[in-house]
Amino acid sequence: MTEATAPNEPRSLESLVGSLVTALATGPPGDAASLRRLDAADPSCAAFWKLSSAFLSTARPLSEEEERRWASVMNVIAHAGGLHRYGREHSLGRALAKMRLSELRFTRLLRASGHALLREAQILGRLLAAKAEPVDLTGIASLVLSDGRSDEERVRRNLARDYFGVLRSDD
Repeated sequence: MTEATAPNEPRSLESLVGSLVTALATGPPGDAASLRRLDAADPSCAAFWKLSSAFLSTARPLSEEEERRWASVMNVIAHAGGLHRYGREHSLGRALAKMRLSELRFTRLLRASGHALLREAQILGRLLAAKAEPVDLTGIASLVLSDGRSDEERVRRNLARDYFGVLRSDD
C-alpha cells in the first residue's frame, strides 16, 4: 500500500475513503476478509493496523475511540467498497431509501451513538452489499466520525433530508 501524499498532510474525508476503498480492492484478499470479520470494539487485526498506519497517520496518534470509529468505517468499506460511487446522487441517505431500508431501522441509525452507532454502521455495510446499492461511502464515514462532535446534528439532518426526499419523490 503506497500513500500518494505525505503522511502528515491533511486529506479530505472523501479522499481518505477513496484511498481505503482502493487499497482494499487492490490489496491482499485476506485483508478485506479480515476487516469484514472485524469487531469495531476490538480492532485487533493486522489489516486494520496496516491501513491505519498508511492512511490515518497524523501528527498525533489516534485515540482508542477514533480507532474504533475507523475500524467500523473500514468494516463497511470491506463489505461495500465495490459499490462506492462519488456524488450526491449516491449519497448514503439516497442509497438507503433506494434499497428500501425501513423507516424504523433508519430512525434507529439516526438516533444511535457510541457503540450502538458502530454496530448499526456495520449492519448497514452488510445490507448495502446484499442489496448491491451504489453508495458514496463518505456518508457513512462522516456519520460515524461526527458522533459527539459539533457537526453531528448537521450530518444527521443531511442524511435524513436525502432519505426522506427520495421516499417522498417515490410516492
